[in-house]
Amino acid sequence: MTVLPGDGQSHPLKISLKLIADIEENQGSLYQMAESLLDKSLPLGALIGVLKILYRHAGCGMTEERLDDFLLRQPCTELLTSVLLDILGPIDRLGAVQPGEPLTAQKK
Repeated sequence: MTVLPGDGQSHPLKISLKLIADIEENQGSLYQMAESLLDKSLPLGALIGVLKILYRHAGCGMTEERLDDFLLRQPCTELLTSVLLDILGPIDRLGAVQPGEPLTAQKK
């Protein structure tokens, strides 16, 4: 289980299909996001947007403004990289999804 740092407490994040679907609905393919993160072309707004989704799924109760302030003081790239590795690593090892394909796509 991934644990996100918090403002005075940590937030355990359970990786789920709902979480993946929410991220992909708001930001697109996780593989494309990972590629953009690696080549440093992921906009800060998108990076913060994904982290907000992660923190909300982890049960973080900070107000929107407080969460924004908190995230701007965090190593956002490292946080997102860690979560993407937790999600994509096992999926990639299984060969369940091809790069660029939404993780929520149904295999037929």
